[in-house]
Amino acid sequence: MHHIFVNGLPSGQQHVEFINTPSFNDILTKIGQRNAIDDALLKNEFCHFFAIQNGKVISNDTNNKFVDNSIQLQLCFRLCGGKQGAFGQTVKNQKSTGKKITTLDHCRDLSGKRVFAVKIDQKVRDWNTKQAGQHLDARAELEKKKKKLTDNFYKPNLSSFDNQAQKASNSVRNAIQSGLKRKGKLDSDQEEDQDSDLEDDSDKNEAIQAKESIVRQKLVGIEKSQINSQHQEQTPSSDKKQNEQYQSIDLNKAEITSPSSILTLYSRLHIRAELQRLGIKAGGKDIELAQRLFSIRGLPRERWDRKILSKT
Repeated sequence: MHHIFVNGLPSGQQHVEFINTPSFNDILTKIGQRNAIDDALLKNEFCHFFAIQNGKVISNDTNNKFVDNSIQLQLCFRLCGGKQGAFGQTVKNQKSTGKKITTLDHCRDLSGKRVFAVKIDQKVRDWNTKQAGQHLDARAELEKKKKKLTDNFYKPNLSSFDNQAQKASNSVRNAIQSGLKRKGKLDSDQEEDQDSDLEDDSDKNEAIQAKESIVRQKLVGIEKSQINSQHQEQTPSSDKKQNEQYQSIDLNKAEITSPSSILTLYSRLHIRAELQRLGIKAGGKDIELAQRLFSIRGLPRERWDRKILSKT
């Protein structure tokens, strides 16, 4: 009695028993009968299946006998298909692009070298000689250009220019020296005159300085007393008194229709005094003062813009 366990079937693992030693054909037939596999696959078409035993593929020979009493097989379907993607055509294209080597190229010469190897060596030698010749030609051309530049090099005659430059520098040096000598004489004469004048005027200057110091002291005392008196007279109510000189502006007049009309009717000081009286900012240009005053026309104090109100 032979017990075989088959995996890979839709129903899972199956146990098959055989009295005699079975072949691969016998196993397929019995499995097909149990699982209703198409008869076309079982009629000696064993190329559609292959079996694996212990990780090894066993041949599909119908005469192959399984001697083991208890074995385990894994039945697998083969994948149908052919070559993938036209790889052969790609190889053919690459082969056609390459240079064909005939049988003559594979022949050997008397030294034992292949003919195609000898040809390649000859090409390399020709290329080396050609490169050396190009290098020599480039170097010869460079030397020719250098020689041409050195032969045609212009060497100017600068002797006359040097003589003129030397004469000009000598004349400038002599003029400076003579000027310095004359200036030294003048300075010495002026110093002598100044010394004599200083001796005469020294007494006069001392008397004048004494009088000036006395006058300055008196003027300083007078200025201090005036500043103190003015400081005492000025009080915080001075601005208010100045503002009281101007009458309040009636913004409801028919003549006042715009800020520019306020400027035409009243002066800057009058507008500024009115703004200070109302507690509004009184700084800026004339048109700004008039705009602030015109913005409160006909409005109660609660509806005035807070931005125009002064902080004090």
